[in-house]
Amino acid sequence: GESQLAAFAKNTLHLFVAMEDWFDRLVNFKSGDPYVIARSSLQYAVLFAAVHVVLDVSYRILFPKTYRFVASKIWAQNLAEKSCSTIHAIIGAAAALYLLCFEYDWQSLTVAFPRGTYALFTFAIGYEVYDLFFMGLWMGDPLSMWLHHIFAILGYFLSMYYEHFGTFLAMRGLSCSSVRGLSPVAPLRCIWEHSAVTTWTVSCVVSAPRPMRFGNPAFFATLFLISEFTVLPSNIHWLVKLLDMTHTRVFAVNYTLRMLSFVVFRLPLLPATLHAVINDEQFIVDFLKAPRALATVLGINITLFSCLNVVWVYKCVMLWMRWRRGGSRRTAAEKAKAL
Repeated sequence: GESQLAAFAKNTLHLFVAMEDWFDRLVNFKSGDPYVIARSSLQYAVLFAAVHVVLDVSYRILFPKTYRFVASKIWAQNLAEKSCSTIHAIIGAAAALYLLCFEYDWQSLTVAFPRGTYALFTFAIGYEVYDLFFMGLWMGDPLSMWLHHIFAILGYFLSMYYEHFGTFLAMRGLSCSSVRGLSPVAPLRCIWEHSAVTTWTVSCVVSAPRPMRFGNPAFFATLFLISEFTVLPSNIHWLVKLLDMTHTRVFAVNYTLRMLSFVVFRLPLLPATLHAVINDEQFIVDFLKAPRALATVLGINITLFSCLNVVWVYKCVMLWMRWRRGGSRRTAAEKAKAL
């Protein structure tokens, strides 16, 4: 039978698909259309903002002393923001893990998007937009977080946009051989002219709309989403430090779990990416033919997120080792003082 984690991830994905279908019926647009992507992402962003407000008011009412204590040390809105990031991390990472384990063929990345990918990616974009808004209000996050959010949004959007664009043209039997960068009018120009010539050629298989090779970028975005599992122990670490509980067992256990989560869910992503690319000979061919915007952002994202993951894992492990050495010295000093 399925494990509890697999069952939770599967049910979460079904919830995404149900919400996606409801959004699509609302405006009668095909899933994957750039305007539908923007609309659905905005709806998720508004949903996160609403949850943020509800959580903030709830914390004020239910935990007034703790809320005032936190407000005396840091912007109090961070409590609700961290809660929303935890919700996004658990749901998004679980759904991504399910897709990778049960919907993708690691031996061939040239496949269409699994059914829940659109909903998962618009959910992720919505969160990133919401978080960027609060990051802009607070202005306390490092540059790496801004780069992370901005390029994540670009990666999700372009993955969906170009996958749909290829299917859109193929289903209409058009002889389009290329697209032009990020231009939102490229599909209209291509439909009008029935062909367009640029140096960046894209395969549009007229006879079989799916599977399409535009599914390639979705794999990498989904793969990197599982790194969100590290957010839960990181947010607990943030809260425990904020509440001056660094000498408790909760802090010690969570600090170790945080370090292990970084090693398990972030460090292997670069080798996994290289493994997937090397095992799929067609990927390089398709990558070189991809639209310039898609190929550029995909290359930047793989490089950027891989480097960030390595740096973050290194820092996390070094901080944990420093904490362990400091704890050992404190324990030795306490024993010597007792003697």
